Amino acid sequence: MKKTIVLMTIVLAILAAPVFAETGFSGSVDYNFGTDFDMYDQGTDNSTAITLDGKVGEFSTVSVGIEADDDSNASATIMTLSQDVTGALGVEGPVTFAYKVGRQTYSPADYSGVAGYEDAGADAEIGKSWSVDSDGVYDTDSMLGLVLTFGIADMVNVDIAAYPGSYYEVGKYASADGLADDTYPEFGINAYGTFGMVDASVYYVMSKKSMGLLDSDTDNIDDNGDYFGINLGAVIDALSVGVLFEMAPDQKFIYDNGTTLDSMDTGLSVGRIGVAAQYTIDALTAGLAYKTGFASETVYNDDGSEVTFAESSFVGVNLTYAITEAANVWAAYGTPFAVYTGDLSDSMVYEVGAETTLDGVTYGIGYTKGSEFKAWDAELEDGNVFVSISASF
Repeated sequence: MKKTIVLMTIVLAILAAPVFAETGFSGSVDYNFGTDFDMYDQGTDNSTAITLDGKVGEFSTVSVGIEADDDSNASATIMTLSQDVTGALGVEGPVTFAYKVGRQTYSPADYSGVAGYEDAGADAEIGKSWSVDSDGVYDTDSMLGLVLTFGIADMVNVDIAAYPGSYYEVGKYASADGLADDTYPEFGINAYGTFGMVDASVYYVMSKKSMGLLDSDTDNIDDNGDYFGINLGAVIDALSVGVLFEMAPDQKFIYDNGTTLDSMDTGLSVGRIGVAAQYTIDALTAGLAYKTGFASETVYNDDGSEVTFAESSFVGVNLTYAITEAANVWAAYGTPFAVYTGDLSDSMVYEVGAETTLDGVTYGIGYTKGSEFKAWDAELEDGNVFVSISASF
């Protein structure tokens, strides 16, 4: 209760700031609810997210983001102060400088998700604390960090993100006495910009982030370490295309139970490749996305069996039809795109839905089984009906 009161006080302060500064504020609100109607007391989930940006000056902004889960536990995910320093100083020139400091996460610019699937690569987001409870349920939160942004010749931006200590608590490293934890720094650098009709982003992340690859037996393989990536996006008339490449060199693989495979020690590189395209014909928009994981060489389990990344290869297609300017319907389907020996129905994802906008508020409803093209996935075993309400202001 005390935490909620503190968070509401912060929100009210942000709302009041524009009144005194006479500058204004902006933000977004998202409400989501999902259920499978089977075991209503257990098969339900919901989320609420509110983001507010208050201008405290012509070149300075205070931002607060709050999220609440199905247990009504509210937490501040964003609490930052940002400033365009060169603008505030009135300095004009080929180089600009801005910063953002506070509780936040950072993700490199991604132009590859043109088909609505933006997870072709690894999760390059840094500045998160990771924890797991006694039931094996993972949770995340944002950390204190600093992001410096340099603009060069109105063409290229360079972000430098630093987190002095991100909290890392993972069940697979747990001992008999409980969960192990570690605090470590994270760092990222990202250069991005527009060159003609092409948007490009190049980045390097120093973290304990994982590529999240799965082997052919669907065992999670943890490949902690640094990685770099590049992604491109381009729009050619009604066609949009995107390409992504990420690689983590010099890896040591660890299974979830903490066992290190001797045959998969340092020197091995792993990565992801993704391509996507979207094409619009009148009221119909079609999207296609493909991603796959790879290793720099063939690797083997200690029992001699080959480790493959079949589960990390995926193809997704989607169709969206605009009934009116304010209303549309959609359908999406995705499946592993490799030799798969299990039951396909257990791995494929799909969704159908409809949404409409009324006086600035968007209402969505539909059904999803593991798909998040436009749907809100409650991550229930048998899928879920979802209802979403959102607005930006």
